[in-house]
Amino acid sequence: MITFSVLTCRDCPFQKQCTTSKIDRRMQTLRPEELHDNLARARAEQKTDTWKNKYALRAGVEGTVNQALDITGSRAPFPVGTIPCTWRGGGYADTTGSSPGSCN
Repeated sequence: MITFSVLTCRDCPFQKQCTTSKIDRRMQTLRPEELHDNLARARAEQKTDTWKNKYALRAGVEGTVNQALDITGSRAPFPVGTIPCTWRGGGYADTTGSSPGSCN
């Protein structure tokens, strides 16, 4: 990231056209060419009607699921009836009593 000096940017007559920074100076991120090109392609794709329609559908579904989970209070940090077994290499332990303390 490049950060321009406050002294350089503050007195510039084009500052309002150059930056929206709240600290009155410009910051610019430089990425490797491949990453920059991929990001530019993704941003261009997001401006198409096809992408917007697809995202609107996804956002609607996610909103509905989120609302249902909020109303029912059924959010759980891990699947019901299990405990995480991260200390044993991942997976979940069965807490239903069939195999106490075992991890999948």
